[in-house]
Amino acid sequence: MSGLDKIVGHITDTANAEVREILEAAKAKAEAIEKEAAQKTLLECDRIKEKSEREAANIIERGNASAELKRKQQLLIAKQSLIKEVISKAALSLQELSDKDYFEVLSKDKRKNMFSNMVIEFFGGIHEIYFPHVLKNLKLISAVILGGLAGNIFFYYFNVSLSGVPSPGSVILITLLSSGSRIILLTGILLSSMVSFGTAYMLLTYEKQRDKNKTTEETFFIKETENIGTEIVVLCNGGMGSSHIGSTILKKTIDKYRIENVKVYSSFIGDNIKSHSFIITHN
Repeated sequence: MSGLDKIVGHITDTANAEVREILEAAKAKAEAIEKEAAQKTLLECDRIKEKSEREAANIIERGNASAELKRKQQLLIAKQSLIKEVISKAALSLQELSDKDYFEVLSKDKRKNMFSNMVIEFFGGIHEIYFPHVLKNLKLISAVILGGLAGNIFFYYFNVSLSGVPSPGSVILITLLSSGSRIILLTGILLSSMVSFGTAYMLLTYEKQRDKNKTTEETFFIKETENIGTEIVVLCNGGMGSSHIGSTILKKTIDKYRIENVKVYSSFIGDNIKSHSFIITHN
């Protein structure tokens, strides 16, 4: 082999070695790029999957919330419809009663509430139970004041006191905390109750007799004018409670005095009332 062939062979071997090195480096680089791309792809897939799961959970949650809201709305509509139906039936049954039976039902209901209120007041010590009754008739404040004064004077005279603060003011707790004779304590409570009852009874009896005399002297009439139409609307906040009962009582009064061509119905504040309607609301 000549020297030239050796040189050519050496150059060829060197070139082949360099090509193999370049190919191996390119292959390694390609594998690294492929591996990095695979890792990025996996991370991106995980991110997209997590995002999709969150969005799906949010959609499901919103769907459940919307379904729950609709269920509550339907339930509220059903409750309102049921309440309105019950009140309508109660009002219809009251309309069919005679005047005597009607006021007898009211009287029984008041007596039932009176006994339950007395138990709550006396044994439960919830004194707020009588506030509405006093506030409806401010003259009864004098009965409360006189009853309290009578009890305090009696306790002061017989040196009856409490060793602690009774809260709530139940007669049982007051009796346990009393430092004096319990018989005298109960006597003072009875005295205070009798003074309040007697004062309230006299005030209410006088007021009832005065209203009775005033009613017998009045003449009821309706004069048709252009300002007052033939429709009377009784309004309250919901249109189903006090206004319904008030319209029922008004219908009975109109039927009692044989007034014709007058329509009475109940509605709620904010309803589209006709301009010629005669409107009645709470004072």
